[in-house]
Amino acid sequence: MNIFIIILSISISVFVFIVLYILLKHSATLRPYVLKFYESRGIFKNRGKNNSARNGFNGNKGFNGNAGFGGNTGADGDRGLNGNTFTSKVKLLLESRGRINILGFRIKSIEEFFIFKIILSASGFLLVLTAGFLFSGNLLLYAALTAAIFYFLPSEILKGKIKAISKKILNELPDIIDLLASLINAGLTIDEALAYIFKNLNGEIPRLFKIYNIKILEGGTRKEAFDHIGKMSYCTEFLSFIKVVYQSEIIGNPIKEVLKDLSRVYRNNQR
Repeated sequence: MNIFIIILSISISVFVFIVLYILLKHSATLRPYVLKFYESRGIFKNRGKNNSARNGFNGNKGFNGNAGFGGNTGADGDRGLNGNTFTSKVKLLLESRGRINILGFRIKSIEEFFIFKIILSASGFLLVLTAGFLFSGNLLLYAALTAAIFYFLPSEILKGKIKAISKKILNELPDIIDLLASLINAGLTIDEALAYIFKNLNGEIPRLFKIYNIKILEGGTRKEAFDHIGKMSYCTEFLSFIKVVYQSEIIGNPIKEVLKDLSRVYRNNQR
C-alpha cells in the first residue's frame, strides 16, 4: 500500500510538472513577465550591468583588482568575471551552446530556465504534500524544504557545468598558446591564426575563437569580440591571455615571446 501511495504521488507530481512546463514554455505572453519578475525582485538581478564601463576589457577595475580586465570577484561567485551575475553567465552559456540540458530537459532561453526552476520547485512541494495527504500525515515543513532544494538544484547544476567549462579551457590553454605562437612565427596574423585553430581543432577554446570570428564578421571591434569571448570563458587565465594578445596588437610588442612566456607559466601552474 505504501509503495502504491508513493508511486501515485510521484505520478501526480510528474504529470503536473510536465503539463505546466509545456504550457508556460510555449506561452509567449508569460515568458517576458517571468524574466521581469526575477529582475524586479532582485533574485538574480544583474548588478554588474552598470559596471561594464568600469570593469570591462579595458576598464578601471582590473584583472587582479586595480587595472585592466576582470571583475571584483571570481567566476564562481554571484558576481563573476567582469561583474557579471549568475543570470549573465547563464545567458552567455545559452548563447554559446544554443541550449543546455538540465535533468533531461532542454533549456533554450533564460526565461525557460526560470520557468523550469519555478515549476520544479512547485512539483517538489506538491510531491511531498500529496504523499503526506495520502499517508494522513502533516508533511508541510518537509514539502517546503523539498521545494527549496528543487528550486536551487538547476542553478547548482549549471554552476557545475560552468566550472567544468572553465577547467577544460584552463587545460587546453598551454597547447593553444604554443600553437598560436607557432602560427604567428610562420607568418600568419592574429586573426588568421585564430581562424586556423577553430577550423582545425575541437575544444572549448576553438569554440570561443569561432565566436570571436563571428563577432568580427558581424561588424564588432576586436576589443568587443575579445571581451565577449573572455566573459564566455569563465576563466581568469584565459582572460589574461586574450588581454595580452589584444594589447600586444595595439602596442606592437613581439607577441611570439610573450606567448611563450605565458605558456611556460600556465604549464608550471598546472604541474
